[in-house]
Amino acid sequence: MSSFRFEGLLGLGIGVMVVLGSVNANSSRNVGFAWLKVPVGTGVGGMAGTGTAVADGASGIVYNPAASARITQFSIQVDYTRWFLDMKQQSVFVTRDLKLLSVGVGVVSFSSGKLEYRENRPTEEAIGTFSPFDITGYLNLSRTLGDQVDVGVNARFYYSKIFSYQTSGWGADIGLRFWGVKNLTVGATVVDFCRALSYKYEQFWLPTRGKIGVAYRLTPGRSLLTFAVDGIYFFYNKELSVSTGVEWRFTELFSLRAGYAPFNGANKLSLGAGIHRGLFRVDYAYLPLNFNLGAAHRFGISFGY
Repeated sequence: MSSFRFEGLLGLGIGVMVVLGSVNANSSRNVGFAWLKVPVGTGVGGMAGTGTAVADGASGIVYNPAASARITQFSIQVDYTRWFLDMKQQSVFVTRDLKLLSVGVGVVSFSSGKLEYRENRPTEEAIGTFSPFDITGYLNLSRTLGDQVDVGVNARFYYSKIFSYQTSGWGADIGLRFWGVKNLTVGATVVDFCRALSYKYEQFWLPTRGKIGVAYRLTPGRSLLTFAVDGIYFFYNKELSVSTGVEWRFTELFSLRAGYAPFNGANKLSLGAGIHRGLFRVDYAYLPLNFNLGAAHRFGISFGY
């Protein structure tokens, strides 16, 4: 594939982000569904969610819809995260290579445990409890274009329930990934693009964001060392963010990971490790939380890549 095509596709990915950003540059909108910004998956979770250019496995489609384009045959991944109090995050993803296309499906849920509720005025005793619940589903299609470019798209479904109020809607993600320079991978994506949603009265928007990621790989000895950086722009909040991650894989035995997100007020540092055995992988990530909230623990198991 010519360098002209490579640069043209990269320009297209950046151009989509610029256009979306300019469309919303002068708008002030309520943004909800903050849980969608929480990293998914244990492997990339141990790298502070720095996955635009490097995420692999079935859950990689969360970070870049093009991530499934090079998965061989079949992959399944299950992850569980225990946050503070009773907050939990669960996800299941499956991808399959169908030759012309790779197809993937997945679901991510976030539960906040039981919360007390009262009437319009403060009371000593709560009337009862309720359990907020959020879920999003994925249908992924991706493929390679030659040896240097991967493209992908996710169709998304969102559902949220708080007390007796609920809302749902459809959205989309789009992503590109480039392998045009030796040892270097570049990814570009727009995620959580959806119409406005509302509960009973108040309307809000999803945290739609554009991401550009760069990863550089070295192969010292029998190991693989990966350095990654993600730049993120939230269109409606007009905020910039960045995260960095590193992973060291020693042959096919184990991995060590670390990540840092300097603008994440709740969790800046992430650490992780994984054990590989044939087609199976088991991963763990440790995320120390700020505000004296303790730490979050991620667990994941995958098969097929």
